[in-house]
Amino acid sequence: MKTIVANMFKNPISEVILVFASLLWQIPVQAQTVQGDILRGQGAFAKGAGWYNFNTARGNAINVATMRNYNQEVRLNYRNRVLFWAEKKAGKKLSKEEAAKRADERIRQLRVAPTGDDINSGDALNVMMEILTDPGIKQNDWYMKSISLPEAATVKDMVFHYYPKGNDSPGAYKVEIAISRLGKDVDWPVFMKNDEFKVECANYETTVTKLRVGIQNGKVELGEFKNIDQSLENLKNKVKLTLDDKRGYKRAGLDFTEKLVNASRLFDGNNVDYGQELLQETDKYDARTVGELVAFMLKYRLMFADSESPSSTRLYSDLYTVMDKQATALGINPRGMPAVNPQKVDEASALFKVGSVWVWTARNGVKIRMRVTKRNGETFQASQKSDDGAFDRDIRGTIKDGEISWLRKDVDEKKGNVGPPFRGVIDTKKKIINGNITLKDGGTVPVMYSLAQ
Repeated sequence: MKTIVANMFKNPISEVILVFASLLWQIPVQAQTVQGDILRGQGAFAKGAGWYNFNTARGNAINVATMRNYNQEVRLNYRNRVLFWAEKKAGKKLSKEEAAKRADERIRQLRVAPTGDDINSGDALNVMMEILTDPGIKQNDWYMKSISLPEAATVKDMVFHYYPKGNDSPGAYKVEIAISRLGKDVDWPVFMKNDEFKVECANYETTVTKLRVGIQNGKVELGEFKNIDQSLENLKNKVKLTLDDKRGYKRAGLDFTEKLVNASRLFDGNNVDYGQELLQETDKYDARTVGELVAFMLKYRLMFADSESPSSTRLYSDLYTVMDKQATALGINPRGMPAVNPQKVDEASALFKVGSVWVWTARNGVKIRMRVTKRNGETFQASQKSDDGAFDRDIRGTIKDGEISWLRKDVDEKKGNVGPPFRGVIDTKKKIINGNITLKDGGTVPVMYSLAQ
């Protein structure tokens, strides 16, 4: 006999959570329950106050103090996340002071001059999210200064983690919100797109689609939960039996299967209420502006996860660009950060001395050399030449608080095209300058200068 899970998506009401959208839209928030799992009800809106109403909804008064407290929690969670990875990278338990110092330096790097890897990992996007949840942003500015997302961007193709509660381990990200992995259009690795995996892949897509539709509609056969587990187990076994590890295919196949397992945890008992609402909304609506994306992520307490394919890498780069534009449009300097400690500033200034040569290898393989020719306090002059002779430039820039920058108007061309503006941060330990050049269309290109002499 088939058993139908009924009334499994109902929650009692107990506490008020005022979320980001209330500040943006001035919609009064109703009480919601937070019981069981970390996901269920966290940041949930009152029904009808969806993130997708960002551009049209209007309402009444807001509780700014509650809003500010909410954002402090979100920001604290992200800082805890940075501290966690700082210790993991160090391979040892850090003192409170050292951990805080490393976290400050990391966040500063992500804000001032994120690298391509910083963007692809989601870290730079998460810092941009923090910038865009500033409670000081005026509500009307979100309407009047809205920036559209890239045309091809959809939340269904993005991969997220969720923000844990403050008391939970910041390393305990077990659920990935990856809607594209919960249907019939899974982007399988190329080595699994063949007849060997045809049956197992099709079985997973059919099973997960049936379960997803059932959850969206509020009625699920208990057997479907077992079926999804079995289909995932079948995939794992097929990978182990079919692929070898001489070129890393078995490891890659198992890693991808584990990502499907993580995505399917959205269907776990403690998460399913949260998952139902998320799936219902994203099935009908999508974020079309940066504001809608921010509101969606805050509603469901999401954090960007790693980009995992060339297409998602391009998407992350485009997202960073429009989020950066949105911050600027709202009157926020996304590069603004307090200075690092004086010792670091002195070390950076000493590295960037007259006569020092810094080399960057462009995408076409040509080396670009920058020689510091003059220093006067926080200003400097430098020559910049490409090894292939394509350009020869003189630059006037500033070095302040360990940051290097110059504007387009500060570049004099002796030969070649006009040089783009640049902003970067000196890493005194690695003796590099991590930064970005800004293109005329507002896009950015990561640049890393290494100290040659």
